[in-house]
Amino acid sequence: MPFAVSLFDVDESTIAPGAPAIVEALGIVAAASPAPGTGTGTAATARPTTRDELWVPIVLLVLVALCVEWAVYHRDTLTRIRRGLAARFGRGAVDGAA
Repeated sequence: MPFAVSLFDVDESTIAPGAPAIVEALGIVAAASPAPGTGTGTAATARPTTRDELWVPIVLLVLVALCVEWAVYHRDTLTRIRRGLAARFGRGAVDGAA
């Protein structure tokens, strides 16, 4: 669990656990503008979850684009490797001599 320590701010440097009531109040979502500090509202876990993992499809698209770019850049080498393997295993022989 990360924590911050500052030599110039005593309140920020206090790394002891806080009061349980204050910690529980941090997990409460404010209802229709209740009085501040009353702790009324709905629990944070009662909120509907959001789909914020948008980076996964973006990373997959970038990975596919990089693979296509790599294949286009190395297409001559890939063609030579494919032809060499085909000749080695007898698939590239046109006249039947393997």
